[in-house]
Amino acid sequence: MFSRVRSGNSILKYFNRINSTLLKTRLCSSSSSSSKTYTDSDEWLYQTNNDNYKIGLSTKASELLGELVYIEYNFEVGEEFNIDEDLVFIESVKAANSIKAPFNGTIVKNNTDIENEGLHFINEDPECINVSWFCELEKKND
Repeated sequence: MFSRVRSGNSILKYFNRINSTLLKTRLCSSSSSSSKTYTDSDEWLYQTNNDNYKIGLSTKASELLGELVYIEYNFEVGEEFNIDEDLVFIESVKAANSIKAPFNGTIVKNNTDIENEGLHFINEDPECINVSWFCELEKKND
């Protein structure tokens, strides 16, 4: 029936990828772009229910960069940042770039799910507010 046998680890990775893709499809099917704002440098901001902001790449930025292959967070959760500081270093098959802070604030959460195994989500649907975000930010009231 099968011409070759896959190792148990390979099969598990295959099913995990299928499950994560199905989950992503379900989570992104209800994403609303009407509640996003866009920066001049083509990132999107989405205000969450608790008045924090998720930040991600616009479709235009994603297309210009090409397939993402590596990201690195420059701030840990709880650290403060200033406007225009590099929040996330991004490397793609075409270029290296960074996501800059749109305001002064604090890192609430880094999306380590995409850092570890989920860059394909951003490559496939960069504007999914539930999956394809990089950081959740709390805006500092100056």
